Amino acid sequence: MTLTPNFTRRIPAGEISPGETIGLNTTLTVLADRLISNSDVYSDIMSGMLPVRTYTKISGRVSVLKIFKHHMVSYSSCDISLNVVNRTIDNSKCTYKTKL
Repeated sequence: MTLTPNFTRRIPAGEISPGETIGLNTTLTVLADRLISNSDVYSDIMSGMLPVRTYTKISGRVSVLKIFKHHMVSYSSCDISLNVVNRTIDNSKCTYKTKL
C-alpha cells in the first residue's frame, strides 16, 4: 500500500545543546477515504499489521565553537509496523542523514 499525503508542519525555533536529544511528538492522521479506496489496505488489516512510512526533514543553523554558523538539514525516514489488533508498534526501523 502506498499513500503519500504531504503534511508540512512548522515547529517553533529553539536551541539544542551538543549531545542533547529533544523529543518531537507527531500525530498520524488516517485519511479513511483514501484507505477505503486502496485494495491493499484490506489485506494489510486482515494480516494484523499495517505498514507505515514516515519522513521528516528539519533544517536550521548550527554554531560551531560559537564562531562559525552554518545551515544544516537533518532527515529521518522510518518504516513502522503497526499491530492493528493490539494497537501497538511491533517493529520500527529508522535511517538518519545530516547535511551541512
